[in-house]
Order: sequence, then C-alpha cells, then structure tokens
Amino acid sequence: MQTPLLQVKHISKTYMNPKGWFRREHVRAIKSLSFELKRAHTLAVIGEAGSGKSTLAHLLAGEMEPSSGDILLHGQSLNDTNKRQRCMDIRLIPQMPSLSLNPRQRVSTQILAPLVQHRSITHALRQQKLYGTMRDVGLLEEHANYYPNMLSASQRLRVTLARAMIVDPEVLVFDQTLSAMDITMRAQLINLLTKLQQSRGMAYVMIGHQLSMIRHLADHVMVMQHGEVIEFDQTNNVFKAPASDYTKRMVYAYNELTQGSNG
Repeated sequence: MQTPLLQVKHISKTYMNPKGWFRREHVRAIKSLSFELKRAHTLAVIGEAGSGKSTLAHLLAGEMEPSSGDILLHGQSLNDTNKRQRCMDIRLIPQMPSLSLNPRQRVSTQILAPLVQHRSITHALRQQKLYGTMRDVGLLEEHANYYPNMLSASQRLRVTLARAMIVDPEVLVFDQTLSAMDITMRAQLINLLTKLQQSRGMAYVMIGHQLSMIRHLADHVMVMQHGEVIEFDQTNNVFKAPASDYTKRMVYAYNELTQGSNG
C-alpha cells in the first residue's frame, strides 16, 4: 500500500490568552485533527469563522508548532526535517496575495527570494528557474522587471504563486486566498491550478468557502467546527448528500444561487 504524501495525525493547538494579571485562558483552536492527502490530490477545508481553518494552514506550513500530534510527509515526521527543507516542501499562499508583495521590489527579486534563501545554485540556473516558473503560471519573461503596481490583480496572484513554486514544493496551502476574487479570476485560477497539478503532481489544501471552485478542484472536503472535523468525504458525496447541518446550509445556499443564475 502506497504511503500518502501528507499525513496529519491527531494534531491539536492550544493558545494561552492572558485574562487579567494572574489568569490565563486556554483556547483550543484545534482538537485532535487527522487526515491524509495523496499526491496530485486536493483537499478543501471549510468551516465557520473560528473553526480552526487558518490555524491548520499555519501548522501545515510550519509557521507554528502543534501542541500535540504529528505531521508527516512521505511517511517522515516534519519534526525530523530541517527547517529549510520544510519551508520548501509545503508553501503557504496567503489570504491577500497582493499585500504580501513588496511594492519597492521588482517581480524577479520577489519570486526568487525563497530560492536564494533556501538553495545554493548558480546564477544561470537561478535565471532559468525564474523564467521557467513564470511561464508555468502564465507570466511573461518581461514581467520580471516590473513592480507589483504595474501588474493586474490576476498577475499579482500569479507572482505569489510563482514565488511559492520556485522551490518545487510538494504541497501548496491556500489560506482563503480565493475570497476576494471575482468570477473571472476564479475561472482562470481553476484552469491554472488544474494544469499545474497535472504537470507537477503537487497536492493542494484549499481553505475557504468558494464552493464553485471546491466542486471543480477538490477530491475531498473536510468540514470543521469548533476546532473539530464534523464531516469528511469525497466532494461529490458532500454536495449530493451533506451529513452535517452546517454543510447542508452551505450546499443549500450554493444550489439556490447556481440554480437561480441558470434559471
């Protein structure tokens, strides 16, 4: 039996919030969460505000450590992987990609930053990697000399995607990245991400509520509430017969919207 690419085993995360001078409140953002993700597959994570979705994104990307449990890649605990390698293996695409770009730096500098930081390669190979990755995400080579404000919103998103992909990650985590996109941008991103997944074999974890994209891209859907998984199933099953009340309401609203727009 083939080992899944990504395995999350009973991870939890507890925050300590100060309450007055001598008291602290324990907030359990995630409670014993587990799942597996195969290579070239997509998991969508949905849930109401405060359900633990974004905490999960930051735990996967290594930006914070779980209070308990383990995250494994190719069967190896990421706790046993050096920090530099982990930063390359799992990359996070932030909620507002454009805000993560430095307006004073050229596109080439920002795309290359992770490669410069984490790998020692020649200048020639670095430039080859830069232009190859830009082509993969639909940018022109000439865009390398642009500043972010010279690009459209769609192009800036592609820059952040190229910056994440430049180190050949195994997993991309999208932390509500799609929230502010219009319909046209979402359609473009669906096509782009599908193509990249087929050519590179990356796995995606998509956090958000854009059910139209989830239906097109996700193989499985995980529904969270109060830090726990309340539903986990194949995408078609979730849309045809949602099990939890929360998912039923979301799917009902989605069906009403799509049927109304088609009617």
